[in-house]
Amino acid sequence: MDRHSSDEDDDRQTLIHQNDTKHLPRQISTSPRASTASRSGFHIEELESQIRRRFKLTFNKRYLFAIFLPLVLIPIFLSTDIRSLFSSNISSLKFNKVSDQLKESQLQALYLLNQQLTSLLSLWNHTFVNSNDNVSAVQFDDIKASLLKQITLNKHIQQTLLSPHKTGNTLQNATVLDPAYAGYSFDRCRKGDLKFSERRTIEWKPKPNKFLFAICLSGQMSNHLICLEKHMFFAAVLNRALVIPSSKFDYQYNRVLDTEHINDCVGKKAVIPFEDFMEMKKNHAHIDRFICYFSSPQPCYVDEEHLKKLRSLGISMGKLESAWKNEDIKKPSQKTIKDLEEKFASDDDVIAIGDVFFAEMERDWVTQPGGPIAHKCKTLIEPSKLILLTAQRFIQTFLGSNFIALHFRRHGFLKFCNAKKPSCFYPIPQAADCITRMVERANTPIIYLSTDAAESETGLLQSMVVLNGKTIPLVKRPPRNSAEKWDALLYRHGIEDDPQVEAMLDKTICAMASVFIGAPGSTFTEDILRLRKDWGTASLCDEYLCQGEGPNFIASEDTPSTVKELCKKISSNSKPLSANAELLVDFISNKMNKAWIGLEKAPEGSFKNKLHGLGLRLLARVKPSEILLKSITKDVTNVQITYPTSLNARHVRRRLRQIALRGTVLHRKYFYGSVSLLPLTTAFTVLPLPNIPFFWVLFRTYSHWRALQGSEKLVQLVSDYSLVQKSIILSGKGNESEHNDSKCVTKNSPSSQWVLEPSKELEDLINRGHEENYLSEQAISDICNSFSLNKNDVLKCRDLV
Repeated sequence: MDRHSSDEDDDRQTLIHQNDTKHLPRQISTSPRASTASRSGFHIEELESQIRRRFKLTFNKRYLFAIFLPLVLIPIFLSTDIRSLFSSNISSLKFNKVSDQLKESQLQALYLLNQQLTSLLSLWNHTFVNSNDNVSAVQFDDIKASLLKQITLNKHIQQTLLSPHKTGNTLQNATVLDPAYAGYSFDRCRKGDLKFSERRTIEWKPKPNKFLFAICLSGQMSNHLICLEKHMFFAAVLNRALVIPSSKFDYQYNRVLDTEHINDCVGKKAVIPFEDFMEMKKNHAHIDRFICYFSSPQPCYVDEEHLKKLRSLGISMGKLESAWKNEDIKKPSQKTIKDLEEKFASDDDVIAIGDVFFAEMERDWVTQPGGPIAHKCKTLIEPSKLILLTAQRFIQTFLGSNFIALHFRRHGFLKFCNAKKPSCFYPIPQAADCITRMVERANTPIIYLSTDAAESETGLLQSMVVLNGKTIPLVKRPPRNSAEKWDALLYRHGIEDDPQVEAMLDKTICAMASVFIGAPGSTFTEDILRLRKDWGTASLCDEYLCQGEGPNFIASEDTPSTVKELCKKISSNSKPLSANAELLVDFISNKMNKAWIGLEKAPEGSFKNKLHGLGLRLLARVKPSEILLKSITKDVTNVQITYPTSLNARHVRRRLRQIALRGTVLHRKYFYGSVSLLPLTTAFTVLPLPNIPFFWVLFRTYSHWRALQGSEKLVQLVSDYSLVQKSIILSGKGNESEHNDSKCVTKNSPSSQWVLEPSKELEDLINRGHEENYLSEQAISDICNSFSLNKNDVLKCRDLV
């Protein structure tokens, strides 16, 4: 068996050697397992040798390369788009012509834009140098801003067109392409040049023991500050020290002003507090001469009650005398320094000239930036240091350095503005549009709002002040919060709730704004503008709200002026009988108003003038409740009631219901009685004089009819309100305190008919003027000025109580 295996191995070895002499002989395993496997592998190797002999193959390097090369090329062929390799050159040749045209168009556009930019810059330089004096500074800046905007847009277009061709910073002629680089950028709302160095001033050199006693009574704090500034000018002209009034007679000035600041700026003891003055006079001072600047409507514009207050403070005085006989506060005449020296120069120690808020003297001199008096400060009358620091902290906390301040007066301003032509009371949408334009011009992100408007108005205004899809926030001073520290100084000194301190704080914040928008006709706004001029913060964009625009609202259709037009309008009118009756009443009302104006303008002493006086005496007998009811028209949908915080809201509502119900009964009876008297008064038409009884009865008939309509409307509003209130109480929301309940019912309810507003300002005015269980006339005057009321009507109400 071993011999047979050895023979097979020899044959195998000989076979391999014969057919492949280049290969080394195989190493034959001598192990038993290898010997057994060799038998099964013999047939395979024999088959292999036969194939080699038949095809005569030799496995050298060339054959291996030929075998593996297709294996490499096939995957490459399958993974590559052969068409794209051969077509890329063709497509690039195809679109090369279009690309060249695009580049040529871009270069041509760049050339045209460069030409346009050159023209715009030339126009800019020409406009900048040759400005027209007839164009205001703000309008001129608007023109320049429009030019600059076009130049900048041109630059951006050129940069966009050049961006595909840039290989770094390759823009040439940078001074032409970049307006800012060329010095063409400017601030439209920059600070104006107020030319302080060209101020015309007068030295204030008080003589020893020579005093001018300041008296300011008209209006609120802003009016008093303007009056005080004019008193300072008088004192400088007359070389006297100025005595600041007592807080028992006037406002508590030491809370809002720093009198020592005035003395430091002037360099002399020019202003003396009332307490120091009385100490010098040992609590018994005497006004040697009371020379009244105004003689009408009453001498010195001081009533008897304030004269009594002065006497109660230990000040005696002589008889009031007038410097000019016909100087009226309604038509003040222009005065010069020479006029003042002639009329008010005196050797007496203490003199007084009365209220000079309405005085017109050396207007250009008095209103110049910094004031007419020589001093080393920016301004003499400015807020106290506590208020200044608090304003700065508020700005730092809420606003930042770049903000617009808006004085938006609304409460009681409607009647005041509508008396002007054109009116200065603007609808909320128009006001929002004007404010938005200013925000765009000034490029400011936020607005500080100083206002007495209701939340319904400020909320609507906030929703409509939108620029580029972004709402511009309106910021108001928040209520006192112990977590906030910006008002800590006021709180520590116990003056945080003083309405005059809050008003002065508002003024200070507005005076520090980048741009200020004021309320036309408001002395609050005028005092802010004065501070801005004096501090040098006035901007070229400062203006009144919607300046130069009339109110944008739809006026009612014109009432016919003649009987013929009235008949034509009624005959061609398809409206119901009540509308035609209303048209007739309006026609009669207009005729009577025109006739009354004619009587008012009649020469003094004439019959018409005497007739006007008789009419005034008769009208003085009309009760204020009738005037209230006549003011409530059919278009009234809600009523705003302001009352002192000490009153109960429920009592206020109950009183109004009584007035309404009593008015319906009373004026219906008076209306029927007046109508029945009309036929009897026609008998007087035979006289050659005007039929006065007929017109008077006709007027009273009309008045009672108007009052009846108003009382019925008021009853309707009260009834609607009662239903709303009842539904709220039934729903379980009537258990809160009275003030909170009234606010919830009237302000937050969409179906509310009332706006009940407790007023701390009104409460303070009443408390300050309350004497012996009645209000003083001066307190009533202050309340009427604050809330735009008729003083005579209020006095009649007081006397009827």
